[in-house]
Amino acid sequence: ALASWLFWTGLGSFSQRFRGTPSPGAEARCGRKIAFLCAAAPLTLLAVRWSKALTPAGAVPGLFEALAYPLLLLAPFCWLSGAAFGSLVALFPAQRLYLWESVGGLAGGVFAAFGVVGRAPFIPVVAAIGAAVGLLNLRLLGRLEALGGFLLCCLLTAGAARYDGVRPGFSGMRLLDQKESRYGWLAVAGVGDMKVFLVNGVASASFPDRSAEEDSTLWPLLAHPAPKQVLVLGAGSLPALPEILKHPVERVTVVDADGEAMAMVRRHLDEMAAKAVADPRVALVVEDPREHLAGARGLDVVLSMGGEPLNAGSNRFFTSEFFSEVKTALAPNGILAFSLPSAENYLSPETAYAGASVLKSLDGVFGPHRALIPGSRMTLLAGLGPVRLDEGRLAEAYGRRRLKNTALVPPAFPYYLMPERRMAVEARLASLAGVAANSDMRPAACFHAWRLWLVKFVSPAHLLGLIAAVCVGLWGVARLWSRRSEVFPSWESGAVLSLGLSGVGLEIVLLLAFQSASGSLYWKAGLLMASFMAGLALGSLLGWRTPRAWSRGALRCILALMAAAAFLAAGWLDALVGLGPLASMLAFCGSLLGAGLLVGAAYPLACAHAPAEVYAVDLWGSALGAFLTAAFLVPLAGMKLTLILAGAAVLPALAWPGARKD
Repeated sequence: ALASWLFWTGLGSFSQRFRGTPSPGAEARCGRKIAFLCAAAPLTLLAVRWSKALTPAGAVPGLFEALAYPLLLLAPFCWLSGAAFGSLVALFPAQRLYLWESVGGLAGGVFAAFGVVGRAPFIPVVAAIGAAVGLLNLRLLGRLEALGGFLLCCLLTAGAARYDGVRPGFSGMRLLDQKESRYGWLAVAGVGDMKVFLVNGVASASFPDRSAEEDSTLWPLLAHPAPKQVLVLGAGSLPALPEILKHPVERVTVVDADGEAMAMVRRHLDEMAAKAVADPRVALVVEDPREHLAGARGLDVVLSMGGEPLNAGSNRFFTSEFFSEVKTALAPNGILAFSLPSAENYLSPETAYAGASVLKSLDGVFGPHRALIPGSRMTLLAGLGPVRLDEGRLAEAYGRRRLKNTALVPPAFPYYLMPERRMAVEARLASLAGVAANSDMRPAACFHAWRLWLVKFVSPAHLLGLIAAVCVGLWGVARLWSRRSEVFPSWESGAVLSLGLSGVGLEIVLLLAFQSASGSLYWKAGLLMASFMAGLALGSLLGWRTPRAWSRGALRCILALMAAAAFLAAGWLDALVGLGPLASMLAFCGSLLGAGLLVGAAYPLACAHAPAEVYAVDLWGSALGAFLTAAFLVPLAGMKLTLILAGAAVLPALAWPGARKD
């Protein structure tokens, strides 16, 4: 999405390249672009939201949708944004515009982080900002046109306030509740007698479902001889509390970073689950689960019920680092239990790769002391000692505790624990070659579909996605090559392109590393992006103040500093991730500010002769860096090696002698 944003903005700026005296009416044409931009902002948000209706309810979009939707939906707004900048540089000094654009980005990021996310509806706020910008547009447009643009944005604000609460993508479901929290968009939908808890549009838990709840809790609690202290991770685990409380537990702690998620699930529980939540043995804790786990000791059972590794945030509950933290927190007979998507009889390549990656990390921490139970979800158990799943022993514990299950009962134990079934899955996962262990700094499991896509095609969606990516890439390369003298009029433009690629590559890795460390980017993304924009503003001010005679030498220094910053970040990444919450936020914000400063200082030094073209090249390099980093380099090479490659990206421009400037 970020790559698409940068690509179209750069294309819009390049389309307005102009040198010389502005023609009559240039101000009015620029004002119209700004007016259309203000109107396009809320409409773009609405289109992005309604695109969810094109995918199955509760599902994750496929690779083709992930490529196509951002590229198409962001095109009008981002092209107008770039075109407006390209028009403005014909009327005002480019260095000053770049500075104020960066200041605006800083203000927007801070406002989004602290004033909008989880506190106010997005679309009406953006429409209202557009109306305010429309009033500032009076200088460029005639009064009548500016008034028309202002009234249009006011109408959009009123309409957005009415339709902002309408959420598509619930085909076959009844929307029962919804809320935007500081950690994501939450919803509960009904399907017959069942309820589905969704986080950012993806199904996280279904309830009441006694069979699934028994399956996720019974095995570890029965395998432990006396489970007293139980830690449960995730708000989606609340419906399973009645099953946990059937066992002789003394304390059950449910931990989730999002208190509003726990409150929403709790509102929709049935009577049995609601009674279990109110049990004096149950404690609900609003805290990052991994932070809570770091201070816990003597746990008998840890149940991780957080879904599957879809991104760096959810992936952090399936990594080597997480398993090590659990191992430290467990009592001598303690057991960790979690599950992964699977199937009764056939593991698709994507599912198998993800499972094998997580299993490799689990084995690296717990060694042979783990067990696997096949099913519609593959259950994995690990402990400090051997995990005994003897059906007779489990049946004896079941009877002694006087359990009364509806689906998972002792006569069914031999089937679930059949050695042949378990060995078949183990053999399938062991047969996969080149599987990387899943870790915080190399989230291989959440990129399994991309990794597989690079090896072979397993579905039409993968093939369509590859064709689309290749076609767009070849078209872009062909267009750039045909206009290389315009796109790269000087050595400076090539230097800016490499800086954009390296700087945004560094930015993306820092964002993913922060998500792995903190668990969420939702509201914090605005603050982190604001830090980068603050760096752009400071850098552009420094570049603006640099004497023209020093510009080429200063650019070379910036290239060298960017390479050094990326190399140093690769060495310091583990230390950054290991900091406490506040220190981590400050460290990552500071790192992003530094990266933005280097990128921002380059534009004023390079834009003297072709400001619109250099701006476009800067954004195109950034778009390429964003796409390559997130889609390929991090899943294939890990974050540290990606940082080294990002630093190396500026070395060719640094070594190139460059033609003599006019």
